[in-house]
Amino acid sequence: MDAVALVAALQEALPGVPFEPAATIDLQPTVYAPADRLTDIARALRDTLRFAVLLELTAVDHHPREPRFELVYTLLSVERRRGCG
Repeated sequence: MDAVALVAALQEALPGVPFEPAATIDLQPTVYAPADRLTDIARALRDTLRFAVLLELTAVDHHPREPRFELVYTLLSVERRRGCG
């Protein structure tokens, strides 16, 4: 599943929530999502898309850009043998 397919699946699970696929240099599908919907998004990723393992949680400081901080979650679906960032 690439980032565009992941966005489509998330939009189907959470209509009206804005998602944006992100370009990456690896094969991990990466999606930007609104922080204020994190609980709903995490639930959809777990229940609908079967991402059940949080591999990594980190942050990026984009100083002086606003918003300055970005959280990065790396997830794994053991069932589907897929990761996402």
